[in-house]
Amino acid sequence: MTIRAAGVGSGIDVESIITQLMELEREPLNRLEQQRQELDVRISTLGTFKGILSELESQATSLSDSAIFGKYAASSADEDVLTVDVSPGTRLVNHEIEVLSLASSHQLATDLYADGEESSFAAGNYNFASGDESFQVDLAAGSTLINMRDAINDHADNSTVRASVLNLDGGSRLVLTSIEPGLANAITAPAEFSEFRAAQDAQFTVDGFAASSSTNEVTDVILGMTLNLQDIGTANVSTSRDNESVKEQLQLFVSSYNQVLSTVDSLLENEFPGDGTIRSISSELSNGFFQTVEVKGTDYSFLDLGLTFDRDGNLSLDESKFQDIQASENYADILAATTLEETGLARNIKSTIERYTETEGLIETKNDALRYNTDSLDTQSSRLEYQLTQTEDRYRRQFTAMDTVVSQLQNSSSFLIGQLENLPTYNNN
Repeated sequence: MTIRAAGVGSGIDVESIITQLMELEREPLNRLEQQRQELDVRISTLGTFKGILSELESQATSLSDSAIFGKYAASSADEDVLTVDVSPGTRLVNHEIEVLSLASSHQLATDLYADGEESSFAAGNYNFASGDESFQVDLAAGSTLINMRDAINDHADNSTVRASVLNLDGGSRLVLTSIEPGLANAITAPAEFSEFRAAQDAQFTVDGFAASSSTNEVTDVILGMTLNLQDIGTANVSTSRDNESVKEQLQLFVSSYNQVLSTVDSLLENEFPGDGTIRSISSELSNGFFQTVEVKGTDYSFLDLGLTFDRDGNLSLDESKFQDIQASENYADILAATTLEETGLARNIKSTIERYTETEGLIETKNDALRYNTDSLDTQSSRLEYQLTQTEDRYRRQFTAMDTVVSQLQNSSSFLIGQLENLPTYNNN
């Protein structure tokens, strides 16, 4: 280990002198480190901004999807009779549904076993079937109701029948239940089991026309609509535009757009003053709101949805105008203009954003340039660090040599002074 203690011989504070000299020598390196920190801040800020842009892109994607923006909601006049859900692509419908009977699972049971759940169940091979499945249970001698229940439930080929033991007055019964309801899932079982609840399909009418379903969740009778049958009775089902959802989606889009706008202003004032790429984002996006798309011979823009700009360029939704638009005969066409797959209004906004956010987009290109500058600064810093090490070593060699000379001079001086002090003195008196 090298011990540095320059100035020991002469008594001069050489270490302090070297430290101060090296502080001056490090100034170029300090400037590079400051530039590096500034670049790191710009890279980080740009990454945050890309995330904000991506959020606006996500909102534009939602506006371009007719399954989300302008979707339909369904309602049932009597949810005790049935509830209803809709899928994308649903249009306006109105039907009267009369539920005549609900789908039910098939159930079989054994006779009463007086000795309860531990009653003996005869050994043998027992065949079962339900729906498209069949399986055989091989029961050994000395088995009980519990053993039979477990053998059925645990069988590798059984996913359609469930067995349970009921402990009742006078004994126990083994009960079989089809997991899925409907006639198609009726259970076939050995003679030890007898039916006590028949399998049944749901029976109902749609506007007076007869229909049936093996389950109480009916998905294929009214296109785009799922009926969840609850009880016998009559209920009207209908669909309508989910206008509240349309407004909420527009408000999310407005909020995200304004956040992009305020971030652009902040970047231009701070980390990227006067940057052309950053400045172009807000101008290109705002231009997109004035682009038009033709539907049925009429041109529509985002402003036809009730969107408006204030004098500072901030976007807002005029709710009064939006309500008027919802009541207009052009409402469906405006929504269609927004959600057209390739050329829709929302797609145009999304395409603008993608130019900046995609993997090789404008923001990533700017980031690459910043990272290149960062690498360049790192290279320069490494070179300067090496030079500073060489410079400090040179200073130490020079000051060590000086220290040696000064020490020698001091020793010589001390010797001479000592000799002079010892010279004899003469009295002339």
